Amino acid sequence: DLVFANILARPLISLAQDIHGATRPGGIVILSGLLRTQQRMVFAAYASRGFRLIRRIHRDAWATLVLRRP
Repeated sequence: DLVFANILARPLISLAQDIHGATRPGGIVILSGLLRTQQRMVFAAYASRGFRLIRRIHRDAWATLVLRRP
């Protein structure tokens, strides 16, 4: 399973439960389109649903989070 979402931080947060439901255990979720300053609040929404951080990718002011569903 792979889910890739390249949208703004607030929609990513709002979609956390839906993305959790769409991802099989062990699946990978890639979240991008967020600023570095927003990555903590986006990750918190997914961590509260059990997602684990695999990698953070930074490019200039932008961040991408690569997560795995347990």
